[in-house]
Amino acid sequence: MALPKIDAPIHQLELPTTGETVRFRPFLVKEEKILLMAAESQESSEMIDAIKQVINNCMLDDRDVDQMATIDLEYFFIQLRSKSVGDKIKATARHKNSECKTETPIMINLDAVKVETKEGHTNKIDLGNNIGIQLKYPDFKMITKLERISSNDVEKFFELVADSIDNIWEGDQVYLASEQTRQELVEFLESLSNEHFIKVQEFFTGLPTLVYRTKFKCKDCGEEEEVEIRGLSSFFM
Repeated sequence: MALPKIDAPIHQLELPTTGETVRFRPFLVKEEKILLMAAESQESSEMIDAIKQVINNCMLDDRDVDQMATIDLEYFFIQLRSKSVGDKIKATARHKNSECKTETPIMINLDAVKVETKEGHTNKIDLGNNIGIQLKYPDFKMITKLERISSNDVEKFFELVADSIDNIWEGDQVYLASEQTRQELVEFLESLSNEHFIKVQEFFTGLPTLVYRTKFKCKDCGEEEEVEIRGLSSFFM
């Protein structure tokens, strides 16, 4: 005799970079096991793979997780964790600049975590004369490459930017990056003025991030202070 199946509720969320709505179910014991095993390894790469696997399992729409922007996956996982286990996480906070080093217990409300974007940030770079570049928001693999590139490694940064181009437009004509060689894209970037390339760099330095702000009162000295938490790793890893 077949065992009964338990129906899971269906939730929706809006992806930060595209505004598209995706459906998902809460993660189950089998997905929680994947996360626990990855957390035990204490390897960030394994945790990232586990997060992608869990999202892929729980997402009800046909979408390639490996092609999704990092910030979309991070926000998705926050919402998924909230609907699966609960919207509260226990953490500790302490003063930033104080002789008091006491750690005070705080409670993080996952439903209050926001995606913060710098004012004026855009992935569409206007180069003037009706020419522009549309950049892709980086996935986990690209973020890892970006973090490893030193400030003086110009060649690798140009290659990374070339890989980040979605399309180049001129008037109504759109040139898809997927139809160009990397060398052609690098040469296009090299033809930009310094002012234009600074705009491209600002896209990477101003990428959206998860942010949570709250206030806490030190249990020892009684001083009240605001705490700010940024990035998925600050919440779980």
